[in-house]
Amino acid sequence: MSSDRLKKSHFTLLELLIAISLFATISVAIHAALSVGVQSWKRTDQGSNMHQKARIILDTMISEIRNCVYFSYIQFVGQANEIYFPVAMIVTNASKEAKATFDTNLFKIEYKLDRQSYRDKHKTLTRKQETFLQSSEGDKVKPREFSPGIVSLDFEYAYIETDEEQDETEEQVLIWEDEWKVKDRIPQFLKISIEMIDETDPEGKKTITYKRTVFIPHGTLEPLPEEEEGLF
Repeated sequence: MSSDRLKKSHFTLLELLIAISLFATISVAIHAALSVGVQSWKRTDQGSNMHQKARIILDTMISEIRNCVYFSYIQFVGQANEIYFPVAMIVTNASKEAKATFDTNLFKIEYKLDRQSYRDKHKTLTRKQETFLQSSEGDKVKPREFSPGIVSLDFEYAYIETDEEQDETEEQVLIWEDEWKVKDRIPQFLKISIEMIDETDPEGKKTITYKRTVFIPHGTLEPLPEEEEGLF
């Protein structure tokens, strides 16, 4: 009787193999679920960081562009892939001598892409800030790295469409061009487009484009200048 109970209290080899197989299957399933969850969290975190980075870049550029003012000695220059403009800023820690000049109030800001980033194969967005005296005297101020990993930077500038037959009550039509051609004027609207590498893509081939439209309080809506015909 006791020997029969002893035999029944032990697992057979087949039962052990089945138990081990079930444990291994459950372990693999749990590991796979955790792995998918971790990868999904990493992609979400990378995507959030990328959106935050783009927001900081655009917010900084827009804030400075909106503070653009007209100053005859520093013209507003807008190209397809770069821009520079005069900005009025208050410097609180400047000396008394400097405060008596334009050198603490007016600055020339420039944004453009460096052709090759030293960090990766993509371009680097650079920012250069010059005082009025540095700009007028031709001092060589080196641009500073603002953000690496940029694929493209594009600007568009708004002109107003001129039509003699258009009724004054009709809504004004805007024309967007990739160059600002009106001297001694600042555009009232411009568009910024930044293309960045999608950090959630393991191969690094996908990109995401962020676009914003900027209103400049001191700007004006100007008609698109007519192209000058060459003389033959």
